Amino acid sequence: MAGLEAMASLAPKSPRLLSNKDKVPWEIVCMALAKIPKEASMYGRLKYALELSYHNRIRMIVINHINSIRWDDTQRWSPTADLKERLADLALKESLEPMCCPKCSGRGQIFVSSKLYKCTLCLGVGIKSFSDVTRAKYLEVPRSTFQKNIRYNYFGIILPLIANWETQLERAMRRI
Repeated sequence: MAGLEAMASLAPKSPRLLSNKDKVPWEIVCMALAKIPKEASMYGRLKYALELSYHNRIRMIVINHINSIRWDDTQRWSPTADLKERLADLALKESLEPMCCPKCSGRGQIFVSSKLYKCTLCLGVGIKSFSDVTRAKYLEVPRSTFQKNIRYNYFGIILPLIANWETQLERAMRRI
């Protein structure tokens, strides 16, 4: 039950502090999740409701997506099965465990002498993304290999799959 209650926290909140009449019940949140594709629903339950039983299913979906990628034939380089699994783990790690920006504490803006400025470290997002060096170390490949052979597909094909799930979740929550 705790996972579904956590999902209820995604629903719009009541505008009045002392009244909870306007809150959306968790059953309606679950019905909204039932209307989106199964993969996006499983991803939402994993990320927001912390139902860890969906982690392996989502991981396998990402690995199958990576297996369907046609890697660059001109360089005659293709990732091993182990590297594909690490790519899936890296993509899930980046999307499920975003790092709070240390400079702005996740706010995206900084006060400097009573003026509000956009954070230069996270570019106003509030989340500090991994660097290419960190990604290459996680994948256990040289940085040059990551930049030449992996980066294009990682940012152009693998991460947009997860971003699409996030967009579908956002639309479902807006509808309710």
